[in-house]
Amino acid sequence: MPKGSVVPDLVVDAERGRVYLADVASATNLSVHIDSGKVRLFSGQPSLQAEPEARMRADGILTHSHSKPTSTGLNPLTLSRKAATHFITAP
Repeated sequence: MPKGSVVPDLVVDAERGRVYLADVASATNLSVHIDSGKVRLFSGQPSLQAEPEARMRADGILTHSHSKPTSTGLNPLTLSRKAATHFITAP
């Protein structure tokens, strides 16, 4: 993982042999092939970015990172029932 990565969520697709991780620090979605270790990065897409006014809360309390309100567009991750679709949601 790159230095400074923050990975609060992952999902395993055992059928396809992949693990998907959300790096909220860089708004990057990683796809790791379990057997080979090969990593594909998905980043730079507007859909991976948080909306400008979106703020993360835990139990109704605003969360902070480096003294700034936390904002992320990549958490949580989910696979569809048959692992045909990989969903990325924004808080």
